[in-house]
Amino acid sequence: MPDINPFGNNLHGVRVKPLDYTHQHTPSMKVYHGMSLAVNGSVVGRIQSFQPTNAYNRKVTPVYELSAYTWGQPVDAIPGGSEGLYTASITRGEVWNQELEITCGYTDVWETLSDQTRPFTLNEYWFKGKDVYQIWEYTGAWFTEKNFADAWEAEGEGKVNIAGTIGYVRRQRTV
Repeated sequence: MPDINPFGNNLHGVRVKPLDYTHQHTPSMKVYHGMSLAVNGSVVGRIQSFQPTNAYNRKVTPVYELSAYTWGQPVDAIPGGSEGLYTASITRGEVWNQELEITCGYTDVWETLSDQTRPFTLNEYWFKGKDVYQIWEYTGAWFTEKNFADAWEAEGEGKVNIAGTIGYVRRQRTV
């Protein structure tokens, strides 16, 4: 497991104490700021948004009655396999010399998506306070789309965000 310390100092020396989930009045709601992403053991960092999609699509085929006296109403449903490509959307604030491609284990940024020549494994870590609650592993991950950068404008924050979509083979819980 990579060094993911949710209550240690970050690169800017900021230290945040996690919620105390052992106290009787602790909130029971799952909060998304207790989540971190790692690719091949390296923390991705600066994640603005992460949204897995299509993980729960499944084809279900209805079976209809066949009768001279009725109108062919459904009488059963047969579950099939999963449908479509599993995907996850990601938006990330870029960091000098730690661009998304480099964070994913490549030596340089890509000119096109064809420069990605191998898949990677993405781990999604959920924390309950300082304790690891769940780890989800996305295997066989490839970028299916990635923008160059957000549009530049004269007014605005001036930060560079990268957005993309990752297609993956399987999502499984490891902890």
